[in-house]
Amino acid sequence: MADDIPVWTLDTSVFIAAFRPAEPRHDAALALLDRVIRGEGRAEMPATVLTELACAVARRTDDEAAAIDVLEFLRGHAGFSFVPVTPDRAAAAARLGARLRLRGMDALVVEVAAQARATLVTLDDEMRARSPAEVRARSPEAA
Repeated sequence: MADDIPVWTLDTSVFIAAFRPAEPRHDAALALLDRVIRGEGRAEMPATVLTELACAVARRTDDEAAAIDVLEFLRGHAGFSFVPVTPDRAAAAARLGARLRLRGMDALVVEVAAQARATLVTLDDEMRARSPAEVRARSPEAA
């Protein structure tokens, strides 16, 4: 992959919107995932996003197979990478979250974006507003 392609850290909200046509902002979220799939960018997230996403898909659709299909697609595609949550990363995210008053899983996502020097993409207005200045936080439309 080229060094000049964008790197995004995608919050679970973006994946949910992309995979569910009835979700608000579905088109923008799907377009961003499509850019990753086509190799026009790459996405780096904490591994917890996989759990959040699969569980959300299963709960919203009542379809375990669909949830596992989404999980395996993302794990198998080179454009999506998932960072392990080590004790050190968890502690760094906890400190960041405490300082910025972020929710726990949001703090992990923001911490990964900061370490990767990636643009954080989320549908969560509060998460964008509370992200530190060094993290570019955008909506899917603005990414």
